[in-house]
Amino acid sequence: MDSVKICCVVDSVEDCCVVDGVGDCCVVDGVEDCSVVDSVEYCCVVNCVEDCCEVDSGEDYYVVDSVEDCCVVDSGEDYYVVDSVEDYYVVDSVEDCCVVDCVEDWCVVDSVEDCCVMDTAQNCCVMDSVEDCCVVDSQEDCCVMGQCGGMLCGG
Repeated sequence: MDSVKICCVVDSVEDCCVVDGVGDCCVVDGVEDCSVVDSVEYCCVVNCVEDCCEVDSGEDYYVVDSVEDCCVVDSGEDYYVVDSVEDYYVVDSVEDCCVVDCVEDWCVVDSVEDCCVMDTAQNCCVMDSVEDCCVVDSQEDCCVMGQCGGMLCGG
């Protein structure tokens, strides 16, 4: 689509370098230090709140429809894919992502396979795999586990 812009995984919004191709994405400390890389893994759909990027969906792409759907990048390895500005994801790497519905929903994971889809912030587990996910009633009831078996884990 003509409106497609490919942005960079950067340390701050001000460091974003916009390039022309899907494979041309920059990881920069500053705009002046922009270097072109080949991997789409470095791409994030954010320039700034006023200028969101829209890219094709896929493993390394994140689609936004409006300025309200903007991603905010905290570091070169972290990204946030959102449906609205109220939605956010806490992740450890580009490969890590959780799907949630609102700002109260969050999940800290080690890999995309560890993602837990939930309704509220109180229903979150740090886990080894999605099969081990334990939905609990409060954050205090959440624990790191290898197997959950449907039980509540006391904090």
